[in-house]
Amino acid sequence: MNFSFLILTLYFSSQRKEGQIIFHAVSKDVPPDIPVDEMNLIPIKITIYGPDDCAVKDKQELLDKRIKRISSETYAQGALITQADIAILLEESTRTISQHITSLEKKGELVPTRGKMEVHRSWDKPHEKKLWSFTSKVMNILRSKERQNIVAKPSCAMGRTLKEYW
Repeated sequence: MNFSFLILTLYFSSQRKEGQIIFHAVSKDVPPDIPVDEMNLIPIKITIYGPDDCAVKDKQELLDKRIKRISSETYAQGALITQADIAILLEESTRTISQHITSLEKKGELVPTRGKMEVHRSWDKPHEKKLWSFTSKVMNILRSKERQNIVAKPSCAMGRTLKEYW
């Protein structure tokens, strides 16, 4: 290989190919409760249209393929994309994208999106399991009191404990 080819490859291999766009998505490391203006956004390359898309005849199958490709490319580059972002990129409704993702997941496909991966990631943290368990118990108690037509207000101690968890 000659040196000029290596230099050209080094500087221009990151160029977009046909059908690709640059999109700023939220880093995988950003927790769910961070305000949008404080989120770490990563520029990623997403393939909206691929050359092999022409071979797909069924519109639903094509949409499934594009959803999987977009979410996988985003995840591989260290970010997560929302279903709403996918809907905007593919010019579909959020409901349509959500239905397709649900259908894909029922078939055993993994479609990494911001909402789904945050739920999975949170179960890796023991303190969040404890919080979920504690909050669930409190909510169950409150629901049972409501069923008995008893007004249930958390005591100061319970409110303080909840704040400590949050």
